[in-house]
Amino acid sequence: YIEMPDGFADNLSGITVSGWYKRSERQYNAMLFSMGQGQNKYLASSPLNAFGKACAIITGNGSSNQNLAAYGEFGGVVMNDETPLPAFAAGEWMYVTATFGNGLISLYADGELLTQAGTSYDLSVLNGSTDNYLGKSPFYPTDPNFLGSMACVDIYSEVLSAEEIRSEMEVTNTIRLIYEIGEVTIDSKAAIDAARTAVVMQIPVLLN
Repeated sequence: YIEMPDGFADNLSGITVSGWYKRSERQYNAMLFSMGQGQNKYLASSPLNAFGKACAIITGNGSSNQNLAAYGEFGGVVMNDETPLPAFAAGEWMYVTATFGNGLISLYADGELLTQAGTSYDLSVLNGSTDNYLGKSPFYPTDPNFLGSMACVDIYSEVLSAEEIRSEMEVTNTIRLIYEIGEVTIDSKAAIDAARTAVVMQIPVLLN
């Protein structure tokens, strides 16, 4: 897992976390990311929570008072007898995005909106955060670390639109493929730098 700096998301009104993820096995309550202070104030996202749902969560007053945007499971499950979810099977890459802001929690997979929910919290619950991770849950000792791979994880200081998310997905997929091949030449490094500069110029990046 990766530990992020304390308080790096202080005083934001919106935030977007996007990245490529490939899980090695089926896990419940493994977090793609988590930010906050222990079990009382946090925002997080998991491909599979304890109830079999892909979710994005925010709370300022413990798990019993959390606002949750949940949608089936990343794995081809059909919700409402008509909407198939994209696959997030073991060994397959998926571009997952969670946004928080403007009174909404939203969860995207491969650039498509999966679910959205209203929230009574704002991102002030993150002020002074000390438990900020990629791939780790700080909530309960029994929560596993994420088993798999992550690539091109970016955290933006505002809520990205669906169009911006899809554009970023295209750019970062090119970067991911270059690194996955394992042959980072001078030319490909220049292409990576140019692609990253294009993304950073559009929207402020907190971490990438």
